[in-house]
Amino acid sequence: MRFVQSRFQDYFSRCYEAICFLGWYLLVFITLKLLFSYDVGFTQNVVFSVLFIIGTLVYFKFKHKSGSQYLEFINGKVIYRFQDVVAEIEPNDYQGYKITKLLPYKVVIYNKVYGKTKFSYYAFSLEQRRKIFKLLDEMKDKR
Repeated sequence: MRFVQSRFQDYFSRCYEAICFLGWYLLVFITLKLLFSYDVGFTQNVVFSVLFIIGTLVYFKFKHKSGSQYLEFINGKVIYRFQDVVAEIEPNDYQGYKITKLLPYKVVIYNKVYGKTKFSYYAFSLEQRRKIFKLLDEMKDKR
């Protein structure tokens, strides 16, 4: 079974991650400001960060005509592709998965060969995620 990321889902996932990282950045800034009265040039840094994020998202919108990720299950093997990077996880190497607890949420697939294969929780649609997690759970049960 193959799960292909749609262009919208790719764009949504990247926006979600960018907003989360901007939130973490603001949290660190506010903490530094309150605890140490440290001036980091809030306005300049936020404007630069926002422009950088918008520029990156516009670049990816035109670079990828469809989503940049896919996940495929073939004969018990999991194949994950992100742009030009491919991770193949054999059934014997699969060690489970988890969803991170901090924003931005990530799905982490553990395996003996590559260590961790990570992708955004929102990289695939809700329906696709449900099927992916079901297949990953079945892989773990077969071990």
